[in-house]
Amino acid sequence: MQWRRCLMGVVLVLVATGARADLPPGLVLDHGYTWFDIKGEVDYRDGSPVDLGWTLQPGFRIVGDTPDHSAFHYTIRDGRKVLAEKRADGNRAMGMMGRKEYPTNPVAIANLALYPGSVQGKSPVVTGEGEFAVDVSYIDGATGKEYPMHTYTITVGKVAKVRGPATLPQVDAPEYFVSRHQEALTSILTGMNSYVNRSGQGGQLEKVARQGGKYALYWNVSPHEYSWSGPSLDAHLACTVNGETLVWGNPNDPNFAAMSAAGSLDNISVKTEKKLQVVHSDRNSLDYRRGNPYREYLTWHLMRISLPIGLEAYGPNTGLMEHAGKWECRLMDNGELLRTFRWTVNADGSLKPHEEQQQGLTLAPDTILVETVIPEKGASFDGRLVPEAVEAGGFYGWEWESDSMEDLAEDVPEIGKPWPVPSAPTLQKAPEKEDTSSADRAAEEAAAAARDAEKAAAEERRQAEAREQEAAQAARMEAREQEREAAFAEARDKALADANAAIREATEGVENASREAADAAAGQGAFGGLMRLLLGLVLVALGLTLNGAQVAAMVAPLAGAISALSGNAKVVGFAGIGLAVLDFLLDLVNLRPLAGDGLPQLAALAGGAVAAREALTGMEALKGQAARLETLGGMASLLGWACLALGVIHLVAGGVAFL
Repeated sequence: MQWRRCLMGVVLVLVATGARADLPPGLVLDHGYTWFDIKGEVDYRDGSPVDLGWTLQPGFRIVGDTPDHSAFHYTIRDGRKVLAEKRADGNRAMGMMGRKEYPTNPVAIANLALYPGSVQGKSPVVTGEGEFAVDVSYIDGATGKEYPMHTYTITVGKVAKVRGPATLPQVDAPEYFVSRHQEALTSILTGMNSYVNRSGQGGQLEKVARQGGKYALYWNVSPHEYSWSGPSLDAHLACTVNGETLVWGNPNDPNFAAMSAAGSLDNISVKTEKKLQVVHSDRNSLDYRRGNPYREYLTWHLMRISLPIGLEAYGPNTGLMEHAGKWECRLMDNGELLRTFRWTVNADGSLKPHEEQQQGLTLAPDTILVETVIPEKGASFDGRLVPEAVEAGGFYGWEWESDSMEDLAEDVPEIGKPWPVPSAPTLQKAPEKEDTSSADRAAEEAAAAARDAEKAAAEERRQAEAREQEAAQAARMEAREQEREAAFAEARDKALADANAAIREATEGVENASREAADAAAGQGAFGGLMRLLLGLVLVALGLTLNGAQVAAMVAPLAGAISALSGNAKVVGFAGIGLAVLDFLLDLVNLRPLAGDGLPQLAALAGGAVAAREALTGMEALKGQAARLETLGGMASLLGWACLALGVIHLVAGGVAFL
């Protein structure tokens, strides 16, 4: 399809164009760690934002022991044109080696990796969107020699932002991003602890000991909801090895012999490790010229699943050595299949590198690419899936080399739009003010007819005067002129009568329209008065309900009524909330000022929430508001007196006038 071919030009990562890593012996480029982010650069002129472009915030890592003062050099290109280049000092990721490597000292510290640290000088600013190449080199700290490391391919996009009042929206500086649509299948399983962290920097690494349980599965998702912590999951993992159900646990330890006889690992930890999210906002559509602007979110999350496995069975951990073969794990949530992960374990318990790694993809030691199967229609949390981007490759420009990854990419479903869609293509112009009412138009037409009649009468008078002059000049035509004068006088009188009738008809139309407008205003005023009466009554009822004991002690004849109201506190509470909301909506619809009604409405809402708080906290949607409702409950007496006072004032000011 034509639109799919067009989309190929804007997906984040296309076919890799750069060379593979050419690093010194002992150093390995870890593609699984790579993460690119962007920071928009903005200036302000005369109070208005000016978009200057963006600066790249790179995240890549090489694993191995590097000399002091080692660094990175990266260049951003548009085709062959160099747009920016910078040197970044290297930060070391120190770590603890496992027992196999240091049997007498299991916590020996070693330099395990290098990642970019502080950038020397100001970061170079780049302008524009679309596809860019990022050439990265490693600089040996001992010799100063520069080694080509890798060429990444990224595509930069941006979302629009809006600022200013709703009625006069202004364009704000855009928000830039590096798309991760192509990373939907770049899942990895690693035995290196702290493989990545939320800040995007390389934290400490710890190689898995034979009896350790520090394996983690990382996978990517673009959820449909905007969330800081990622999709909310109460997931479990059901796995098979060589087609047989895996029984989690350690058969050598009676306490953990069978963690899950049904093969389902419950209460697993599924958390967001890193995320990238931007927010599009506009007021293009007239529907968003009041209230909040239109917003659409673009979000990617790198998720982590911590697995209780080790090389050997130890404590609650399942041993990989005892379960060599083909693993298949289904991530489930409340009966829904979210993802299926597949990998292979060698006979010695080590992870078998994926075929893609045999074709040149490099990852950290004890780390493999995991085959990820996305359900045919996606999962409930999937907001955006772009098959064209996934088919082009992964890891920021790595083209798939293996048949298995190409087949998985072809089966990725298409879900949602790749990028946020504006509320309208352009800023819609508000329609012009409507013409006058039909009554006003009728009055204007009648007035025009009266003016025409007056002109006709004036013309008749002029002709009559001319005829009179002719009669004076021609005495012999006197009789005929008299007859003509009489005829014209009759016509003149008839025209005047018709004009007067038209004027009276127009006047009556204006008076009728005025009476109809007055009747409509009176109807609105009557309904408003009724609402004030009802709101005043429910405020008094809330005040008596919340301060029943004090009022009953002060006014004994009201004890019976107060007791009846207290027994129906929930009903009174919901009545207060409902009337407050209804009265507020009527104020908005009728364009009435809120100065007289706002405080009673707030009092009815607060008092109603306290009176009905037990019922409100039982509602599923309001469980998270229980603490706030309890805080209001501590002010029940004060709210009760406020409701009682405002209710009496509202009755006197509004209800009595209505009655």
